[in-house]
Amino acid sequence: MYSVQLAPAEVPGWFSAAFGLDTSQVEIGDTVHYMIQARDRSIAGNSTVAPLSGYYSFAVTGSGAEIVFDFETDDGGLAADGDWQWGRPGSGPRAALSGEYLWATKLDGNYSNGPGLSTLALPVIDLQGFAVAALQLWQWYDIKASGDGGNVKVSADGGLTWQVLQPLFGYDGLTDTLSGNPLQGEQVFFGNSAGWVKTFFNL
Repeated sequence: MYSVQLAPAEVPGWFSAAFGLDTSQVEIGDTVHYMIQARDRSIAGNSTVAPLSGYYSFAVTGSGAEIVFDFETDDGGLAADGDWQWGRPGSGPRAALSGEYLWATKLDGNYSNGPGLSTLALPVIDLQGFAVAALQLWQWYDIKASGDGGNVKVSADGGLTWQVLQPLFGYDGLTDTLSGNPLQGEQVFFGNSAGWVKTFFNL
């Protein structure tokens, strides 16, 4: 059993830690299992664990690659339609997480009213040869609950069909089936993110 102490991360309410395992303790192909325990500062010392049963895990690999989309010099080659705009924000968070530029569903105001669909698509990424792949993104949102929402989808057939990707900590809920939302009945993010949040998806 090996334990590490979590420390506050850059984003309020988030914590992080490096596993710090001695490389002599693991080999390529091994699987590392872990759990997270949290305890409050009350006299009772209330505590909980995640997951409630079993463990999270990841595989030890020999090499990897990281593809980064940084929007400071250009729009990153993303394909956009509907309300999506690239540039400096004048509303919403009013500032990018880092630098000055970002993608937003309207840089200087609210997204459009009424049923509509805005999509932002990454270029095709070849994942052949990778046993494990993940998507990590930073997002800020203030979306009308239930009636509106946004989610992340993936296509493995050139865009003919799309599947909703499940984030590590889940979506906020389902869109209703009465408002005419093109995502009606789908799992989505909505409400207020309360600042920039990092979101992970297992590909």
